Amino acid sequence: MSQSQRRTITLLHFSDYHGQAPTFYAEGQLNVAGLARAIAYLRPYADDPNTLIFNGGDVMSLGHPSWSDKYYYTDWTMFNGIVDAMALGNHDATYGPRVFEQCQQGIDYPILSANTCDSQGNPLFLHDGKNYLVFEMDDLRIGVFGVGWL
Repeated sequence: MSQSQRRTITLLHFSDYHGQAPTFYAEGQLNVAGLARAIAYLRPYADDPNTLIFNGGDVMSLGHPSWSDKYYYTDWTMFNGIVDAMALGNHDATYGPRVFEQCQQGIDYPILSANTCDSQGNPLFLHDGKNYLVFEMDDLRIGVFGVGWL
């Protein structure tokens, strides 16, 4: 491949924030990190055709006020238009299938988990009949799969 044919693809990934949406104290500074800052950081990349953004899952944990089995989870929809795909994390089904399905209905990005099946052995997360995705960026194809642990 010649220098003129080279291109840069940016892959961004975040994971395991466990519902910690508010800003907090880190590295000697107040009000750093948190969900709003993460979204503000990721949003410009979402419009870049040479960037893919992935959520590695584990966005839920018991005991946080932004979600519960009464209020459901609000953060998933905040990533609409930003995240290209999300892997199923072991805490993402904490509240059971009914709440998980409600959360899933509000998102515009697919959830991946190649190894998560129902009691009959049928894969739960299929997209066009496949348990993986292929992103096409002009002449480049990037295959992505998730592996869940429940």
